[in-house]
Amino acid sequence: MAYLKQTLKKDSFYDGCVPLVSPILLFTLISIWVTFSPYNILAKETRMFFWMFGVTFSNILVSILMIICQMSNTRPKVFHWFLFPLALVVYTAVTGQLGRMEPMVLALFNMFVTAAHVHYGICVVRQLSDYFNIYTFSLKKRIRE
Repeated sequence: MAYLKQTLKKDSFYDGCVPLVSPILLFTLISIWVTFSPYNILAKETRMFFWMFGVTFSNILVSILMIICQMSNTRPKVFHWFLFPLALVVYTAVTGQLGRMEPMVLALFNMFVTAAHVHYGICVVRQLSDYFNIYTFSLKKRIRE
């Protein structure tokens, strides 16, 4: 509908597909890890694995990227930076280099992506609060001197 009304800021097919690249790569990496893990990580560390997958996916999530990019009139990046450390972890796990350390590496990666996700959320909230000149949990205007 937005395309027909010509209200899109970026209306090419390429710009519409760019936000899908990172989630597709995330699903591919996760599938490779689950399928070829020598430790059988999904069966032995189910909660921790799904926590990592959920936090990583929510940070890469297409709708959040689209909202931020539409608000700031910028183009989303093709590859989300979370994919690079994840690819390294998946490669070392699948090739058997981690051995029994795979759950510990998963836990460390969980802490890393959770901290990065919380940091991203705090930064977005602060920037929006500054832009709208309000306090974070209030609609009162700030007094600027």
